[in-house]
Amino acid sequence: MILPVLYVSDVDTSCQYYTDKLGAIPGTRIIGANGRTVFAEMCLLGVRIHLMPVPMADKCFAPMQFRIEVGADINMNSLYTFLRANGVMMYQHLEERTHGVSFGVKDPDGFCWRFERTAYAMCFGTPAARPAQCGVA
Repeated sequence: MILPVLYVSDVDTSCQYYTDKLGAIPGTRIIGANGRTVFAEMCLLGVRIHLMPVPMADKCFAPMQFRIEVGADINMNSLYTFLRANGVMMYQHLEERTHGVSFGVKDPDGFCWRFERTAYAMCFGTPAARPAQCGVA
């Protein structure tokens, strides 16, 4: 599955727009140390959308990023090694975090592709309808 990651100036404002104006269903949110949302997942007409603040200048930046959810049948280390051996430009090296394992590549036109296997459940709908892993957003 490919899902868009939209880089926005203010994640909270964008979340409000997507839910109030477009009818998106809110999902997982991650709040940063400053109390502002640093990641939000929305579901709009069955399409998952990630909203994130504009990244720092040394990271890959385009108005959007494509995130590819890698299935459990694909070895992430092997995929990463294969792409590097083929000379693909990496903007994020393979890393494992609490949310999963991922790496990012940048194509010759500047499009960013993030390969990721998440370690969390999709969390959409009202808090009562979400899986226990989702908590309350």
